[in-house]
Amino acid sequence: AIHETANNTFSVSGNFPNPFSNATSFDLSLTERAKVNIEIVNSIGQKVISNAYHLNAGINHIVVDCNDLQTGIYFCTVKVNGQSQALKLVKK
Repeated sequence: AIHETANNTFSVSGNFPNPFSNATSFDLSLTERAKVNIEIVNSIGQKVISNAYHLNAGINHIVVDCNDLQTGIYFCTVKVNGQSQALKLVKK
C-alpha cells in the first residue's frame, strides 16, 4: 500500500518483509531532495531506532537493520519537511 501526504511531497511503500527477522525495507518516493528522519518506537512508545538521511528526488530504497530489536510490534514514522507517515512493523 502506498500512503500519500496531503501535499504529495513524498510517499512510502509498505515495508517488506513484514513480519521480518533481521531487517525490513521500504521505498520512499520524494518529489525533491529532502532530509528524511526515520524513527522506530516499541509498543510502549520507547524510541529504539532513529536515523536521518539526505535523499534525492525519486525513489529511494531504505533498509532498516532491526537485528537488535526484540520480537514484537513496532511503529515506524517517516518524517519529511514537517509531514509524517507511520508504518506498523512486526518483528518475528
